[in-house]
Parts: sequence; structure tokens; C-alpha cells
Amino acid sequence: MPLTAFSYDTTDTYGSFLTGQLLNSLFAAAGQGIVIFFLTAAAEPLYRRYYANQIEIGGQFTPAGLRTKRFLLGTILGLAMTPAFLAYQVLFYITAEQFGAWSPADIPYREMVNTYIPWIMVLFIVLMTAVVLHGLWLLVRRVRNEGIAWAPLIKIAAVGAAFWLLHLINGLSVVERAYDTRLTLSIFTITQVLSVVLGSLGIGLVILAALGLATSLYPDWPTRLRAARRVPEFRDAVVGVALVLVAGAAWQHLRGYIESRFIASDPSLGFGLPSKLDQYLPFLNSLSDGVTGAIFVPILAGLVLYYSRVVIKRRLYVIVVGLGAGLIMSGSNAIHFDEFLFELLTLVTTVGFIVAAIVLVLRNNLLAYGLLGFASVLSEVKSLGALSAPAYQVQAGILLLLTLGLVFGLWWYLGTGRDAR
Repeated sequence: MPLTAFSYDTTDTYGSFLTGQLLNSLFAAAGQGIVIFFLTAAAEPLYRRYYANQIEIGGQFTPAGLRTKRFLLGTILGLAMTPAFLAYQVLFYITAEQFGAWSPADIPYREMVNTYIPWIMVLFIVLMTAVVLHGLWLLVRRVRNEGIAWAPLIKIAAVGAAFWLLHLINGLSVVERAYDTRLTLSIFTITQVLSVVLGSLGIGLVILAALGLATSLYPDWPTRLRAARRVPEFRDAVVGVALVLVAGAAWQHLRGYIESRFIASDPSLGFGLPSKLDQYLPFLNSLSDGVTGAIFVPILAGLVLYYSRVVIKRRLYVIVVGLGAGLIMSGSNAIHFDEFLFELLTLVTTVGFIVAAIVLVLRNNLLAYGLLGFASVLSEVKSLGALSAPAYQVQAGILLLLTLGLVFGLWWYLGTGRDAR
């Protein structure tokens, strides 16, 4: 709380500011608790299956578990790793200094000492690191034992990584803006090259991990995707996405009209220049974002549907959790009570629109979710085409042709994969 006073907006009342900070803290704590709960709940059955002779996860933190030999040895090992890590850091920087590397004297989390209880952040970092590493390790064990066909997933991840690599290379025209004058030009060049390569590999690994998780929940998704090539399914996907886009545009106009009635000055402009016009090929970033959306939107939709149908079976619980999150999100930035009610109503209606689109239009058509994620390209086509410069209008036409070509290529590839079987 002492640090939050520096972010106090004087246009807001202090009571509203404190309430918003409290709600944000509660929301963040609840979110972290939910993450830990799902990870430990998913890991416990696998842990008991492969290590039945060990103490259970929940029992490790009971008075009896704290007195076990396993807990004592684990504590000693964890404490012993602290000086080992410090020795590694000292040797690393001493060796790097011999090669001319420069290391600024900086304290990680330096603002932490100004909080009420400084060591709380340390415990939180250690807890989250342990939980995430344990969950990842159990996920690897599950994959090795149950066997997921990784070949098609690697191909999709490679496509996503390739488009992300093109996205980063396309931005090299403005890379000098990120140049830190404290670094030499050679060091800056090396860091940028490594960021491009490692960033692309990281995106590929994230896509691969997300696809692996989705495959474990929906093993038959390749069959569903190939079935979408048939005329009825493909037509339903295209028509459904078109209806969602039209309904979404109508909702945005309606929301703008309502806001103009309740808000005297609306700072959100109806039109803005497309971003990153000073890159080599401005349309390429939009194409990369569309491909990324086509990959992640079906995965996110599948995760939401799975947890709502399988994990949280009762609709009442889903509604209560959603309303609680809406109250916190709406009250975090609202200055007046009327604005809070307006934000809450807007959030509820937006979520209702999304749910209606999934239930009534998209349903279980996997291709429809992919096309919906890819449809963000169309807004960039409209924005580039509206510019007066002929070069940007040409790029809008190229982007539209590439979009149609990728959709047709996907339709043809699905048919080829089915015929090959």
C-alpha cells in the first residue's frame, strides 16, 4: 500500500482510489489462488500414481508432514542451493567482466524494501516458481506416458514461429529506436539478433505447449478440423464468422451511441491510423497477428468450454464467479458510482454477446473459431485501404489477396490430408 500512493490520480477521490486498490489486490490474490489450485489438483493424481510411496502433496504441510524426514531433507537441500546460486552469480559476473561485459549495480525488486512486509514478495516468488516447475514436470511425465502425436502439432507451431520471425524481421527498419546508448553497437546488434531468434523459438514452444494441452483435452480435434472441409461445415463456419463480425460491429456502434448519451466527452476516436506504418511491409504484421489469432482463439475457446462443462459443471457457480470478476474489473477504474454501474452493465452485455455467439452461431465448429481469430486481418485491410497514399492502398489489396489465399490453402490442405488417409 505505501507504494500505491505514487499512482494516485488526483482527479479521483481518495476513497475510490483505496477501494480500487483493495479490489485489485483481492482479484490478484484470487487469481493466483485459482492458478495454484488447478495446478495442484491436476498434479495430485499423477503424483500419487507414480510416487505412491511418497507423502501426498496436501499432507506435506500438515504438522505430521513437517516432521517427516522428506521435509527435513528438502528444506536442507533448498537452503544449500541458496549459497550455491550466489556463488554461481559471483563467478559469472567475475568471468564476464574479464571479457568486457558491463553489469550495472541494480537490486532486483528494489521497491520491495518500501513495502510493509518486504519478505512476502520473496515467498510469493518462491511459491509460484515451485508450483510452475512442478506442474511442468508432471506435464512432461504425462506426455511421455500417454503419448501425444507431436508431428502435426510441431508443423503448426513451426508455421506460427515462422510468421512471428517475419514479424520481427519486418520491424528491423525501426530497430534503432530501441538502441541504448550505454551499449556498444556490436553488443546491441547481438542482443537484437538473439531476441529475434529466441523470440521466434519461444513463440513456437508456447504454441506447441498450448496445442499439446488442447490435444489432451480434445484428442479428436484433427478429425473435426478435416470434417470442416465439407461444404456444409465450411459454409456454416464462413457464414457464422460473418454474422459474428456484423453483430460485433453493430454492437460497437450501439455501445458508442449509448456512451455518447451518458458521457459528455468520449475520448475514444472512431478512426485511428494503423500502427507500425513505418516498417518495411506494414501489412505483414497484420498477417502475422491474424495467423497467431487463428491458432490461439480455438485453443482458448476450447479451454473455456472444457472448464465450464467438465470442471465447473453448475452454471450458477460460473455466473457467480463471472459477476464477482465483473464487479472487481468494473470498480477498479470507475470514479463515480454511475460510471461503475455503466462499466458493469457494459461488461455483462459484452460477455453475454460472446456467450450468445458461441452457443447460437459458432457452436462446436472448430474451423469457425480459427477463422474468427484470423478475421482481425480484415480490419487492417479496411484501415490501410482508407489511407490516401496509393502505396498503402496497394498493400491493403495484397493483404486481402493473401488472406483469401491462406483461407483457400487451408481448405485445400484439409482435403489433401483427408484424401491421403
